[in-house]
Amino acid sequence: MYNFNNQLIRSLMDAGHEVLVVVPDGPYIGHLSKIGCRVIVAPLKRKSINPVVELFFLHWLFRLFRREKPDIVHNFTLKCVLWGSLAALTVRVPMRVNELTGLGFVFTSNSVKAKLIRLVVYLLFRITLKGIGNHLLTLNMDDHNRFKSLKWLHPCKVHLVLGAGIDCCRFHPSKALPTSVFQVLLPARMLWDKGVREFVEAAKVLKARGVRAELLLAGNTDSGNPTAVPEQQLTEWSASGVVRWLGHIDDIAELYRTVQVVVLPSYREGLPTSLTEAAAFGHPLIATDVPGCRDVVSDGVNGFLIPVMDYEALADAIFKLYVNRDLCDRFGSASRKLAEEKFDEKIIIKQRLAIYTNQGALSHPRH
Repeated sequence: MYNFNNQLIRSLMDAGHEVLVVVPDGPYIGHLSKIGCRVIVAPLKRKSINPVVELFFLHWLFRLFRREKPDIVHNFTLKCVLWGSLAALTVRVPMRVNELTGLGFVFTSNSVKAKLIRLVVYLLFRITLKGIGNHLLTLNMDDHNRFKSLKWLHPCKVHLVLGAGIDCCRFHPSKALPTSVFQVLLPARMLWDKGVREFVEAAKVLKARGVRAELLLAGNTDSGNPTAVPEQQLTEWSASGVVRWLGHIDDIAELYRTVQVVVLPSYREGLPTSLTEAAAFGHPLIATDVPGCRDVVSDGVNGFLIPVMDYEALADAIFKLYVNRDLCDRFGSASRKLAEEKFDEKIIIKQRLAIYTNQGALSHPRH
């Protein structure tokens, strides 16, 4: 919420609206409070599928919305879309905006557990995403077309917004010379379905070819996600020298300035902020040909799209850029142009505010 939506919060407050942010406890609570919005810590258990725990959270949201009487409830992420929309619908919140930031484990895994949850999710969608005042925000064209085609969801209530937006003034191509070593970066939460395994295997292939490149992993593992890569595994890879795991990076902009290529071999995305940030820095991009990634990477224009789970194709794509620096420059220039035209936060925030105000819910600021 802080990293991706603080400018939206500030824009709403600057326009005279009262903003209440409801989030689970975590290290960024203080950062959110400093923006000036109200913050309430929610009893949300990310990993839970226990019906008792989920009903408790649903009841908590119901009481919160009934007490606060909001004009708009904007829900982010799958679980909050389900429970937040249901609670808001029950207490008759005039406008419910539901943002699917990524369909994640439930829609990428073929495990029995994921398939059962997926069935329940679709059933709940039919209840929570219908009705007057409901709007669905999708972050990529694949999801947008999928939900617009559903007969029970009115097409005019489905909106395409390409991510949270990037500050193209802060994220811009650096004049400083990069390091002498050819560095390839995978910036993401350390999850298997972000393609971490494929990245490591590609690094092994490149090393066997004698390629003098350094492959970097940047980001923490995520214990709240079923597909989290164990920290011990990350440490072992780093110690072996096949890749270098940097952990969490506070100033990702400084890291982007030192690398040559940014990679995301993910299995599925909403709209990957890491790729839009890298595009703003004017980097060539390599990503899998999956929803979300192909909204940022145009194959042969600003990077390469490769098949999902194909580490050899990933190694080949990195090698093509390693041996052709002119291609890196051409792809990088195209990435920067794309970021300025489609992903700049001024454009994105304007689109988001238009969804609120066009429905009349924010016609008169509340204090």
